[in-house]
Amino acid sequence: MVFLLLLALFLNVPDANSLRTEVSGNALSLTGANPASSGRYQFDDLMEAATILMAEKSYDQAQEVLEMALYLKPRDLSVFQMLAEIYESTKQSEKLLSLAESVSSYILPQGREDPFYEKMLTMSVILNSNKDPNKAWNSFLRLYEGLSHRRGRQYELIKELENGVHVPFLARIYEYLVSREHYGDFRWGQVADYYLFHGHIEKAKLYFDQELKKPDFDRIFLYSYARILYDRKQFSLCQVYINVAMELSTSEKMTEKLKQLQHLLSAWGYEYGLDEIQQEADLFFRFREKSKGIDKLKSLLLVSTQNPGTLFNLGRMLMEYPKDLDTWDEGSRYLLQYARLVKAPEDNTYLAGELLLKNLRQNELASFLQILKERFPDWYQKDRRLSTQIAFAMENLLDSARVLMRLGTDDDLVRRYLNTCRELNPASLEVYHMLFEVLNRTFAKEIDNRQLLSPKSIEIAERFAYWVEQDAITAHSEVGELYEYAGRILSMRPRKNREYSRELAFLKRALDTNPSLHKARLQMAKNYLDFDYPMQAAEILERMLDIAKDDQESQKQARIMLIQACRLNAQAFWAQASYFLVISQMQKAIAANDNELVDLESTLWLSYSYQATDAFDKNLSLLKSALQQFGDSAEVWYLYALSWQGSYEYEKAIEAYDKVLSMSDSENNRFASVCRENRDSLKRILQYRKGQE
Repeated sequence: MVFLLLLALFLNVPDANSLRTEVSGNALSLTGANPASSGRYQFDDLMEAATILMAEKSYDQAQEVLEMALYLKPRDLSVFQMLAEIYESTKQSEKLLSLAESVSSYILPQGREDPFYEKMLTMSVILNSNKDPNKAWNSFLRLYEGLSHRRGRQYELIKELENGVHVPFLARIYEYLVSREHYGDFRWGQVADYYLFHGHIEKAKLYFDQELKKPDFDRIFLYSYARILYDRKQFSLCQVYINVAMELSTSEKMTEKLKQLQHLLSAWGYEYGLDEIQQEADLFFRFREKSKGIDKLKSLLLVSTQNPGTLFNLGRMLMEYPKDLDTWDEGSRYLLQYARLVKAPEDNTYLAGELLLKNLRQNELASFLQILKERFPDWYQKDRRLSTQIAFAMENLLDSARVLMRLGTDDDLVRRYLNTCRELNPASLEVYHMLFEVLNRTFAKEIDNRQLLSPKSIEIAERFAYWVEQDAITAHSEVGELYEYAGRILSMRPRKNREYSRELAFLKRALDTNPSLHKARLQMAKNYLDFDYPMQAAEILERMLDIAKDDQESQKQARIMLIQACRLNAQAFWAQASYFLVISQMQKAIAANDNELVDLESTLWLSYSYQATDAFDKNLSLLKSALQQFGDSAEVWYLYALSWQGSYEYEKAIEAYDKVLSMSDSENNRFASVCRENRDSLKRILQYRKGQE
């Protein structure tokens, strides 16, 4: 059946064209020969055929089929929806209007929440807004009030109507919205222009006032608003809008109208000062004309570039704009200029600091306060109101520094924040604690990467020590950590930049103040090693192993350095043939090394020293450990042989000498002749003893 219906339509069979549907009022009347009325077609068949025709955009044929279907089911929503799509696509506005009114009449009870119903009623309002305003108004009220529980949808409805209804009707809608205090981002300016054109000045101003509250109101309304202000004799404000409109005008016609209004305005006397200039700047900023807004405010400086009050006002204005207008940098600079020029602290001085603090301009606030500190030192130290700003500024900077230190992402920025805090309060212990931590970490990384500090880092280290010495210690002489920080940071410099006596003085004072500062003691020992004083280093480290038993990390580092110090001492004593002192230092080194031998070279020093002092048993034990730890060595076996020989164990000594002579490596060459001679001598002694027996 669907196929036959489609075939009839495409072949223009008379029966298919005989149906004519006329929509009148709120009812549908069907006239003409009607195939549907005779039962020749079923509703489902007609809808299936209409769907196929709609998909092929055969709107004329689809419309005929749907009008037949509408005869069978006059209130079927799906038929109305498809017909509405056809009427809208083919611009049959009269039929669309009739359909819209029919929909609202027929399906209102069950369709209040239906988007299609809302769409049809909206169409009825738009199409009747000029043709039949009263009918359109009744439809609008029915629809708008029906959406009272959906304020967002009410807003969307007004935005839809703005683009379609007749302007006088839109004005009526806006009057209704104003009476209900339902304001929004609507086209108030368009309706205001309508009222202005008809001479309703007060109504026009009412709607222009609403338009100007929008953050992005259209600049084309600047002239209209200026005209209203002129009619109301608000001449100063009128001049503001004329000036801005002239700057932003892109139309010769608009420029000419503004010139005419300016000519009318020039006949009147009025004041134009700071408030008006700021209003002009405000408008420029609202139109995202940042450079024009700043230039307008800068015109205030033409009066006097050295007037602190003018600089303060300019900075204040720029700081009071929202952040997205990007005026705070410029405003901060003017407030800093104000601080440099103000003759004496005043109320504006506090207000300037509060503006910087409110807008979180941390660095600028610190610079501002530093300028005041240099210019008015007594007031800076004693003023309580200023102390509050200093405390807030420091806390904000320290909070930022703490976050960055936890993340470990930007040590340079952390250092800048902390340096600023130090400038605000040179005696702050927390600042020095944090500054040492970040410098110690930064310098350690730099030394790992490039083996020594850069010239810039050297300068930073020296400056830090100077701050500690001049400011921090002066205020907190009892805090040993401050001396430790200075000593440790200075000790990280390259050798040619080191000041050994100064570093040691800081570290000694740290330990005098607080003996539990184990890192200071470690640093002091390291410095003695760096300065080639291993004996003093060993003394410090031995004491540390006694007093820092609960600090495992410090114990570990102390042992490592003690081994190094004792070895260096042993080397020096070995060169002096001070064998007992060699033995003493190497025994300490081995004990610190968990009773493991340190290395082969120092083991040989100890072995020769044992040999020289006739400590043959100790030497034999030492050499046995050396062979286990370092493997075969001609020199070790040679010393082994000497010790057996010194113990009168000649047969074992001969075996050791043979071991040396059997080794093929070149190491034994220097021992070969003496080993052969000693071995042969011992053999003769043993033969002689046998002959005596």
